[in-house]
Amino acid sequence: EAHVERKLFAHNCAHATLGYLGYRKNLKFGYEALEDPEINAQLREVLDETGEALIRKHGFDRVEHQALVDDLLVRFANRELGDTCYRLAKDPLRKLAPNDRLVGAARLCEEQDVSTRALAQAIAVALHFDAAEDSSALELQAQIARDGIEETLGSVCRIRRDETLGVQILAAYSQLS
Repeated sequence: EAHVERKLFAHNCAHATLGYLGYRKNLKFGYEALEDPEINAQLREVLDETGEALIRKHGFDRVEHQALVDDLLVRFANRELGDTCYRLAKDPLRKLAPNDRLVGAARLCEEQDVSTRALAQAIAVALHFDAAEDSSALELQAQIARDGIEETLGSVCRIRRDETLGVQILAAYSQLS
């Protein structure tokens, strides 16, 4: 369970975050997003939050976990992989599900009394993902247009608007709009 959670809430969460942040800035490749100082800082904050929660829950060695994060960042920077921001971000309905990489990571942080500020920002950016070639993104945007962001946050992410995480996400979402 510990290693599955680390893969989902460190690697997969970071990959999706990189994709959403890069897509929002109209960057094509993940490595381009990683080279953007603002995105890089936001990604590192997400990795700090998830890392702290994983260390608290599973007792991972801090030095070893940081080495894993450093290795992830080196792999994300690999231009040979050609990972596009679109590919990293596609299928937001799955990636925003309650137990998946973004919301699941935020819930783990809450359980371990770790800040969710950076994750809330990443979730808000994911909620804005509107790639025309992604049916999941189109469905998400249609649901937001039809039901509003608060209802969509509840039905897609199982996050209430009045809980701390919901308040953080809605504030970030509003700032991005």
